[in-house]
Amino acid sequence: MAKTVVLPTNPADIKKIRDALQEIADAFTRMTAERELVKDIKAMLKEDFELPPKFITKLAKTYFNQDFEAQQVESEDFEELWFAVTSKK
Repeated sequence: MAKTVVLPTNPADIKKIRDALQEIADAFTRMTAERELVKDIKAMLKEDFELPPKFITKLAKTYFNQDFEAQQVESEDFEELWFAVTSKK
């Protein structure tokens, strides 16, 4: 079987790789914590305000992207397309 990876031998390179892996692992830890926070906030909004989870997610994504106008246009385009392809003529 042919090797597809060149193994580092230089101690400085090995340290640089290990340090980078540690940074990635730390980032994964933060991402996991943030996902849990988002999940908890969504659960609170659902419970306190009886908001459907799909709307909470859409509101949050639209708020994050600051693209409400684009969302409106997309919804209008979808509506027009829907009626164009499903209306019986």
